[in-house]
Amino acid sequence: MRGIAENVERISRQSAIGKREPLLVGHPEDFRSLVVHRHTKIIYYCDTQNVYIVDLWDCRQNPAKLKIT
Repeated sequence: MRGIAENVERISRQSAIGKREPLLVGHPEDFRSLVVHRHTKIIYYCDTQNVYIVDLWDCRQNPAKLKIT
């Protein structure tokens, strides 16, 4: 299993590696997620120069709690 830091590095090199996060459709940002462990995923979005990590999500939580404001 790759660690979180290693996966963040992967995202910084290839930002489209994660899939679009279906729970966050409808936001102006194109949120993506990358599973880093069977219970954890990195939720992020990118602009032309930066990658923004917005959450390390524990997938055992109720999906309705996933709200980005």
